[in-house]
This record gives sequence, C-alpha cells and structure tokens, in this order.
Amino acid sequence: MNSNPANKPSEIVLHAQLEISDALSQDTQEHLEELQEDLAYLSQSLEQAQTRFAKVLAENRRLKGFLLEMVKDCSCQEGSRCPQCQRILGTLNHFGI
Repeated sequence: MNSNPANKPSEIVLHAQLEISDALSQDTQEHLEELQEDLAYLSQSLEQAQTRFAKVLAENRRLKGFLLEMVKDCSCQEGSRCPQCQRILGTLNHFGI
C-alpha cells in the first residue's frame, strides 16, 4: 500500500472535522429533545390554565345570572329600583353586562 505523507494532515483534519460534526449533531439532538420536553410541559400547563379559566367563566356566568334573577324577583320596579337592586345593577354594569 502506497501512502502519501502529504495526504496525512488532510486526513487528520478530516477526522477532526467529522468528530466535531458528530459532537455538534449529538448536542443538537439533545437540545431538540429538551425543547420537546419543555414544549410538552408548556402544552400541559396551557391545557390546565384553559380548564381553570373555563371553570371561572362558567362560575361568573352563573353568578351574573343569579344576580339578575335576584333583581328580577325583587318587588321593586324597573326605573324605581331599591338600593340593593341598584347596587347589583351598578356592579353588573361596571363589569360590562
């Protein structure tokens, strides 16, 4: 086998470049796996927040409906509301109902 000493340094450089490339590829793979784990955690957290927010919205609707029903069932009349109904309607109006 005929070996050319002039090719030796370029082979060494090539091997070094391949090792560096493999190490970078491995690091990139690990970073992508970590990112995937982070995104899965964020997704789970977002789902939990959405579930809690939906419960809060449902409770708010229920409470607003209850307050409106209290005003409706009161013996006072529209245009001449009692102080309690005025407070209820003022509060509901303040929150954009």
